[in-house]
Amino acid sequence: CKNWFKESVKKLSIITIFSMNSLDETTEKVLLIEIVGILEALESNAISLNEAENICFSPYIQKKLKEKKCNPEILEIVERGCELEDIKSLIPESYYKNIADLKNLGLALVGKYPFIHSSFWRE
Repeated sequence: CKNWFKESVKKLSIITIFSMNSLDETTEKVLLIEIVGILEALESNAISLNEAENICFSPYIQKKLKEKKCNPEILEIVERGCELEDIKSLIPESYYKNIADLKNLGLALVGKYPFIHSSFWRE
């Protein structure tokens, strides 16, 4: 089951997003939904901070998204997600509040994107 998860994350991150020349609104919205889900799982202790960093909150991911001309507001969420490890070790009482704040930023941003039509997955 773990191998399946690793391969799924790899496919989602590398093939779907990093192989694209640029990110369209639909891809950015799906990415945001993924980020919000990661933050929810992190907040609920369903995944570790290390896992969240491996999936999304790393300087490498941030660099790749910047190269793809990703929305600066998404880049800010990823950048602040990269800082969670420092917050957890230096200001542990602020850790969960920061996760909640990032999740709320992501949710607010998701709502600004257009509706995803069912044809998205068939293209």
